[in-house]
Parts: sequence; C-alpha cells; structure tokens
Amino acid sequence: MGKLKPTLGKESLHLLRTFFSILGFVLFFNLFLFHAFAGVSFSFFFLGFFLFSSVVFLDAVKKEFPSKIVAGVLLPLVVFSVLMNLRANEFVKFLLGVGIVGINGMYLYGISRSLSFFRSLSEALFSPIILAKDYAIAVVKLVIDVLTPNSMLWSIFALGKKKNFSRLIPWGMGIIIAVPIFFILVSMFSSADPIFSSYVTNLEKFLGKFFQGAFWQRLFARLILSAIFAAFILPFLYLTGRKTFSPPVSFLSRFSLVPQATVVMAFVSVALGVFLLIQWPYVFISVPFETDLSRFGVATYSEYVKKGFGELLNVSILIYILIWIGLIIRRQTQNTGRSLLAILQLFLLGEYLLFLFSIARRIFLYQEYHGWSLGRVYGGFLLLWIMLMAVTLALRHMWVKRWVIVEVTGSILIIIVLGLFNAEQFLATVHPPTVNKRVDYVYLSRLSADGVEGWKKAFDHAREVLQNSSYDNTILIDKENRRQIVYAGIILHAISRNYSLLIEKFGSENDKQAYYRSLLKMLEEQNSLARASVTPIRNPVSMYRNNRPRDELIRVQQRIEEEKERVSKNDFSGEFLSTIYIPSWPPYITFDSPNEQIIFYDYFLPDPSYTQSLHESRKRDIVDQLFTWNYSEVRAFGELKDQFSPQELIDVQKLFLTLYQKIYWQTSEEKAYDNDISFDTPFLESL
Repeated sequence: MGKLKPTLGKESLHLLRTFFSILGFVLFFNLFLFHAFAGVSFSFFFLGFFLFSSVVFLDAVKKEFPSKIVAGVLLPLVVFSVLMNLRANEFVKFLLGVGIVGINGMYLYGISRSLSFFRSLSEALFSPIILAKDYAIAVVKLVIDVLTPNSMLWSIFALGKKKNFSRLIPWGMGIIIAVPIFFILVSMFSSADPIFSSYVTNLEKFLGKFFQGAFWQRLFARLILSAIFAAFILPFLYLTGRKTFSPPVSFLSRFSLVPQATVVMAFVSVALGVFLLIQWPYVFISVPFETDLSRFGVATYSEYVKKGFGELLNVSILIYILIWIGLIIRRQTQNTGRSLLAILQLFLLGEYLLFLFSIARRIFLYQEYHGWSLGRVYGGFLLLWIMLMAVTLALRHMWVKRWVIVEVTGSILIIIVLGLFNAEQFLATVHPPTVNKRVDYVYLSRLSADGVEGWKKAFDHAREVLQNSSYDNTILIDKENRRQIVYAGIILHAISRNYSLLIEKFGSENDKQAYYRSLLKMLEEQNSLARASVTPIRNPVSMYRNNRPRDELIRVQQRIEEEKERVSKNDFSGEFLSTIYIPSWPPYITFDSPNEQIIFYDYFLPDPSYTQSLHESRKRDIVDQLFTWNYSEVRAFGELKDQFSPQELIDVQKLFLTLYQKIYWQTSEEKAYDNDISFDTPFLESL
C-alpha cells in the first residue's frame, strides 16, 4: 500500500482557509496605500471586509445565514456605499460611513457566534464592547500558538512533514524577534556615538545607490504597513464568541429596586407633565398667546419655538433611557408594587409621546417664520428615529417580542431615506432659510455641493448687490448697503473656495488654464495698484518698517511672473496660487486697519488647510481620481461652469474690492454695519 496523503481536520481547514483569506485581504489592503482614502475607497474597503468576513466564517454562514439573510445584510451595505458617493454633505457621509461600519460589525458579531440576528436591544448596544473583548481573547490565543511550535497553527503548514518543519519554527521565531531588536540597537548606538553613526550613514548611502527611486521607498513602506495590517487581522484566526448573552443590567435582579424606580418615574412624570402644561398654549395653540411672550424675555414667536431645540432632543433621549431602565427593573423583579410601576410607566410613556410631538410641532412652527435649515431637517430625522424607538419601547411593555429587529431595520431605513433625500437641494429650491424676512444667501453659499442651486442663487444675489450703480453716485455708502456688501464678500469667499477646489479636482487643462490666467491677471492689476499707493520712505529710522509692504509687493509680483510662466506650460504644481489667490477675509469683515495704506495682501491671506488640500490634489493620479469621485461634486462643477466663466467670477471679486476700499476710506462713524446672521451654524462649510 502507498503512503496515505496527509489530511487536515475541520479546525485545521478553518485555520488554513482563514490564513489565506487574511493573505488575500492584506493584498487587497495594498490597493489603497499611497492613495486618497475618500468615499469610493472607503466603500470598496468595507465591501471587501464583508467578503473577507464571509470567507473566514464560511461554516457559520452556511449553517446560520441562508442566502436571504446574507442578501439582507449586503443590500443595505451596498445602498449605503452608493449613497456615500452620491452625497457631498459631510454629516450625511459620516452617518452613512457609521452605518457601513455598523452593518459590518453586526454581521461579524453574528457569524462569529453563529447567530442570525441580535436577540435584544441591549445585545445590539453592547455588541461592540463584546466584539472588542473577543478580539482581545483572540490576540492572546494567537500569541500562545505562535510561541508554541507544536500548535495547530504551525501544524497546518507542515502537511505531513511536521517533524522536520517543527525544527525550523524556533529559528524562524528567533529571526522575527531578533530583526526589530537589531535595528533598535543600531539606532541607539547611532545616537550615542557619532563615529558609529557616520559608518551607518555611509552604509545607508552605499545601499541607497542600488535601491533608488520612489518604487523602492514605497516597497519598503508597503511591507511595513502590510505587516502591521496583517498583525491586526491575524487574530481573526481565533475570533469566536459565546452564543449565550447575559445583559450587563441583569445584576438588577439581585436588588429590590421597584420602590426606587416607582418614585423616580413619578417625579419624572410630574416634571414632564408640568412642562407640557406650561408650553401647551404656545406650541399647540398658535396666535392668541404670542403677545404674552415678551414677559418672558422672548421677542418673537419664532424665537420661542427655536430656543432650546437641541436641549429638548437631549431630554427626550434621557427620558427614554429612564423608561427603559424602569422596564428592565419591572421585568427582572417579582416584588410587590410592580403594578403601580407599570401604571406609572404607561402614563409616562403617554406623556413622552406627547412631548415628542411637541418637539415636532416646534420644527414646523419655526419653518413657518424662518424656513427650513439643515439643523431642523436633520433634527427632524433624529426625532423620527427617537419616535420609532419610543413606539417599540411602548410595545415592549405589552408584548415580549424581538423588537430589536424592527429597531435595527427602521434605523437602516431612516439612514437610507436621509441619504436619498437631498436636504440642501430642498433648502435651496423649495424652502430657503430667512432672516428678518430676507433670504439668507450667506447660508446658501455655505452649503456643500449637494446644494449647488443655493450657490448659484447666492452668486447671482452677490453680483446684483455689487453691480448696483447707485454706489457710484453717492459719496457715502449707508449702513444697510454696507451690510449687503459685506454679505456679498462672504458669499464670494465661499463660492471662490468651492469653485477653486472643484476645478482642481475635476477641471481639464483648458479649464485650469482659463481660470489661472484670469486670476494672475487680476493679481497683477491689484498688485500694481497697491504698489502705486505705497510711497517709499527714506527716513532711516522708519525706512525698514515702512518700506516692508512695498518690498513684499515686489516679491509678490516676481512670484506672479513665475506662475504665469508655469501656467503657459500647463504646469499647475506651484504652491503660490494655492496660498495667495483665494479671498480669505474673515467672516466678520471690518474696515479698521492699523495701517494707513491698504496693501494688496490684506485681501489675499493664506489659508493653510485649503493650501494643503489643494496642493495634495495636484499630485493625484487616476486611482486617486477614482477614489475621490463624488457625483454631487461632479454635478456642481458642471453647474458652476454653466453659471459663470472664470473671468466673471474674478470681475465680481474686483467689484467687491473696489467697494471695500471705498468704505474703508469713509469716516469711522460711517464704517459700521449691523450683522444679523449667524456664522456658527451646524452642518455648513466653515468660512
């Protein structure tokens, strides 16, 4: 008889399959190294993680996860990934990203335990902590097996030659441990002795001659990063969890907490009931009581319904937690008094639902006076989610079911609706925000690319304000017009920044040529005007201080000439354009300056964060362009190109600078203006 071929047991097969899955996932990870990690790359990576998890736990997937359940997990994952690359609003993208990570975590939790779904809401809430604990245990098991030559981990690679193979394992482990220690010692000796350091440096230079270029540098970095990533996911070899789940709050059953919970629920119910009674005339009944608000320091009805919106949402979450804890106490204790606690719980739930309805009422009352805002829209979605959780909490008091399925499914659907519903487009075209019965165009200009219609309306408004011919016929610009001019300047700042970033990301060479030539022409004109207004000072005492602006302007002109040469050669790699040409005046524009002269760079201050992102975008290859692609941004760039040419944008900026200078030279009493908009607004692009 011939020799029997070596066979692998079920556990060994699992380890072998997992090992090669890890190897494949590490290679997949290398696709993203040294490239922009944005929406597309994020989506691809976590779709790859879903596939990796399915292969690692293939036995559990076959046993506990029929194709319908796998499809039910994969479908929202794909939908979230698609929506993440359709929307440009950072908050929406963040929420979709959290959803992608959450679905992967939920799936990993289930397949590592052979569970098709969570059994309770508490299990869903504590699953990240439990997964982290399982991962820590897997790390310990991995370390033990790595240090044990005869372990299952090493035996799966022997394939019948275990005896010979096991002799090499200690030597290989010694090399793995010795190499980093060797390099650490060399580094320490180099720091301690300059002669030794010189020899090491010369050796590095000698070896560097054979390994020159970005390829070798990146190869070394890839190996290091791949090793770190592999070390991070190797514990998946041993990632398993117990199928049973004990809620962390189960310890409450040891105590008699029904009386305490009853008192707490009674006090919460009284506080909530009093609040509802007091606000009833002002929220549920409209006009008759509006005149009474001045007695409470509230000027308008809209201010009343706006005030404390975020705090009320926080209160709603707190009350939900208290009711949930009360339900747990009532279920896990058999003491007397449970019926009274149950009655109080149901009464409080009724108040709670009415309270949530009052918050929703505030949202609709506010939009009647000021239109919608992103805070109100997203707050409305949060309120809808809280209402869903409140309804299932109420149902828990009557039926013991797996309501967590409804809650998780409902949460996923709400996020999908939020991603599908373009809130910024809705604001720009249907219900724009208003201030003092005027459309807030500054708000519209600060929307993301999702609200490109708002950008277009804001730009048209700013151009109309700045092209007002009455300014030429007046000696002084009055306070109201000064405010409108300032708002127009802020709008131009936002539009210019957005247009510049989009043209860098999606513009052709012809687009960039036209834009940069217009910019450099405007810069040259402004620089020439500024130099003409700065007179050289020959007084030795103050010559350096007073000639400094003029010397700086001369250096700027030299840089302009260099950039013109670059642009003529289609070379857009220079950093000058990204630091000088964007109008970065602060949100609160003032017309006071310590200098007597208005100098050129007062209006073109560098923006470090913008400079960095723009400079990086100029180095993107085709893979980076794929990874950073976004539908809303591509659409917005096309819309802006149709709305105005680069020269039109520059011309409107020049109009603002001219009016700015005119106001600057007015007397100090004729420079002020009344600001009536807020710049500290959530969910908007920062200024």
